[in-house]
Amino acid sequence: ALDGVYLYADYATGRVWGLKYQDGKVFANGEVLGGRERTFIASFGEDEAGEMYVCTFDRMDGRSGRIMRVTGR
Repeated sequence: ALDGVYLYADYATGRVWGLKYQDGKVFANGEVLGGRERTFIASFGEDEAGEMYVCTFDRMDGRSGRIMRVTGR
């Protein structure tokens, strides 16, 4: 469902949005994940199989964190 979607996030709230272009214009834009869990999103990545990952910090100071796979659930 996220094929071709540009993901971006708010570091402080953990909210994630998706932006999709069609014919050079924004076709869709909206929140895809609310900041339910207190996490600070630093980056996104993709592996060789096309799976998306999000790199997060557990605390705002960036001392500990996790890498989580993005799923459609």
